[in-house]
Amino acid sequence: MHTLEKEYTPASLEKTAERLPAETLEIFDQSESFINALQTSGSFLETARKFRIETDESSPHFSAPDYWETVRFVAEQEIDQGNYVGDDSLLQAMRIAAAAPDFIYKQQLLDTDTLSSQKKKRAKTDASTFNGYLRDFVADNLDTPFGGFSSLLAYSASKGIPKDMIETAGKSMNAALVGVRTEVGFEQKATRANLNWQRGDAAQDLKGIDYIVEGIPVDIKTSLKGVHKDTDDDLFEAAYKISADKQVTLYPYDDAKNDYPHQTFRVTEEKLQSKSYQLAIDFYVLKQKLA
Repeated sequence: MHTLEKEYTPASLEKTAERLPAETLEIFDQSESFINALQTSGSFLETARKFRIETDESSPHFSAPDYWETVRFVAEQEIDQGNYVGDDSLLQAMRIAAAAPDFIYKQQLLDTDTLSSQKKKRAKTDASTFNGYLRDFVADNLDTPFGGFSSLLAYSASKGIPKDMIETAGKSMNAALVGVRTEVGFEQKATRANLNWQRGDAAQDLKGIDYIVEGIPVDIKTSLKGVHKDTDDDLFEAAYKISADKQVTLYPYDDAKNDYPHQTFRVTEEKLQSKSYQLAIDFYVLKQKLA
């Protein structure tokens, strides 16, 4: 079992665009050290040999997507087996740092039309798992600055992607965090509204179910247009839509400018109070409609 060192050397994180709390930088600096050490570890090299993954970047057979998928796999295995000691935020950050390059490659794959259904499902599962890691970290660290964290994630991903993909990586990480902010904001509002909620599991997430709220499967969207995407005008009757199979698509009244004026992931007390009240009304009506 390895115990992570607590010494903090911020030099490797100087490229982040905005300042982050020292504890966040320390956590991710330790995570970077973990990833660097992992790539020369016996467990990683043995796994690479087993699955015939080339680890020499100068080799004509080297595949960066396969390599970083292996890094992610071994890192998750090592953490799951309890081979590293650290608090929840540190272990979450380690998962994020290990999976960041793979997430960008999986997003790139999902943007193509040539994937088989099996490969598409696998890519979606891995992307969903990465988003889950982000959500876990953010939910435990609500005061993390949005912009700084987005830059930090793009930097983490840049370790394993070519230079011409770095701009795309930044956009992908920012989009992922917008979704995570909406979901974590919903969790804060739903908790204040005393709604009974839980996150969907991996199988449910693949079906578009982000949460089970008061027994109702819910897919969270970042905008009203996302809920009513088949509607031409902008005059919507409600912030939700019920599908034929009784699944609800919901926009939880998430307003980046007003809900998060400090540009973190914490909803202000004023907005938490008013919007949780509206959510309580919505789910009261939904339960009546779906009864």
